Amino acid sequence: ERSVVAEAALKKGETLFSIPRTLWFTAAALSSHEVGRSVIRWAAGKAPDQVGLSKEHAELCLLAMLMLLERIATGSHSTWATYVAALPWEQTSRLPLTWSPEKLRSELQGAAPQWQVEGKREQLMQAYASLRALFKGASLSTFDKACDADSFIAAFALAHSRAMGIPSKDADGRSWTMAMLPFADMLNHTADPEVSWDIAQQDGKLIIIGRVLRDVEAGKELRISYQGSASAQAFF
Repeated sequence: ERSVVAEAALKKGETLFSIPRTLWFTAAALSSHEVGRSVIRWAAGKAPDQVGLSKEHAELCLLAMLMLLERIATGSHSTWATYVAALPWEQTSRLPLTWSPEKLRSELQGAAPQWQVEGKREQLMQAYASLRALFKGASLSTFDKACDADSFIAAFALAHSRAMGIPSKDADGRSWTMAMLPFADMLNHTADPEVSWDIAQQDGKLIIIGRVLRDVEAGKELRISYQGSASAQAFF
């Protein structure tokens, strides 16, 4: 399992990381993809409501599609390829949202989370079908190359486990409520973190700053709180 540990002792108040706005992975980056622009319009319409998705989960669908499109992008078209490739895709099989109905029944044995996960899977299957119906021709080929229903759900689960509650606006004035942060989202979540983070300004530009909350010995894991974002919600 992935984690971030302190290579040297850290003192309370030390700055651990500083991430500029240009490195926030938000759904705004979908606008660089032809298929992505259609996906943004999909989320702004009635389709998410029609399949029962909350605004938060509709935005997670956008992050999922952005990851999937970046995975197949090449050369100058792949702005985020290195980051997306480094994400723990192999661990999505541990997330109940990706389990088969048989495994869900075996592992959860009728407990309330089983019905919640099954309900969310059904919503996401409908969302996938709704998205795919937007495309034809070359755009449909790109969409199909990027994902099938199972990989779409896996990408949603990955976004759900890593996205942080960070509001932002893009160049077109669209508002977003969450972002994934290179490096920072490699820190595991906890309710009692060693590292805090906040949005600040530096030279007139937005940044995320992470600071050490207490003295940390070398070799100890560094953890963070995602502050009420999707990542704090268990099971999906």
